[in-house]
Amino acid sequence: MNAPIQDGCADAEVTPALPHRVPGYSTMPRLGGVHRRHAARFGHTPPQVREARRWARTVTGLSQEEADVIELVLSELVTNALRHTASGQNGHFTVTIAYLDSDVIRLAVEDAGPGMVRSLPFPA
Repeated sequence: MNAPIQDGCADAEVTPALPHRVPGYSTMPRLGGVHRRHAARFGHTPPQVREARRWARTVTGLSQEEADVIELVLSELVTNALRHTASGQNGHFTVTIAYLDSDVIRLAVEDAGPGMVRSLPFPA
């Protein structure tokens, strides 16, 4: 999605057209299958948290109650990645969902590494 152009300038806050499927992972057809893996890469803006939750709900095919738990954990992990790493500084984050067993799901968020280090004042 491109930003509207006004007076010859594109809007400075452009949300990337994401998520992108990560090569080597499934494209979603068999929801919830054991040993199935899904992964997608998302952008650095706060609306991407919502998109990651929506994506996770779609690929898991879980019941409302189970999906709510996944979405809560995912929101916390992604928010931390955006706040405390380079993912929130024009970076990206990757969400991976792996079915380890018929009733066990591993959820992982990979961030873009350390963010800018802020110098902390030391007492004199």
